[in-house]
Amino acid sequence: MKVDDKDQLGEPVGFTTCVEAGCVAPVTLDAGQIAKLSSAETLSINAENGSSSEPVKLTISLKGFDEARKRSAELME
Repeated sequence: MKVDDKDQLGEPVGFTTCVEAGCVAPVTLDAGQIAKLSSAETLSINAENGSSSEPVKLTISLKGFDEARKRSAELME
C-alpha cells in the first residue's frame, strides 16, 4: 500500500481468505500510519489477479477520511 502513490504504508500483506465475492487481507495500522492517511489524498493498493496473475492497482480517494476517523473516535467515547 502506498500513500499518495509515493510513501509505502507498512509491510506487504497477503490475502488470508478468499470467497466468491472477493478476498480479505487484514491490516493493522499504528498511529503514525493513520496520521499519514489523514493528511493524504489517495491510498494505492497493489494486488495480483488470482486467476491470471496480472497486477491490479486500486487507487482510493481519502477525501473525508480524517473527518470520518475523528467522528468514529467521538462515537466510541
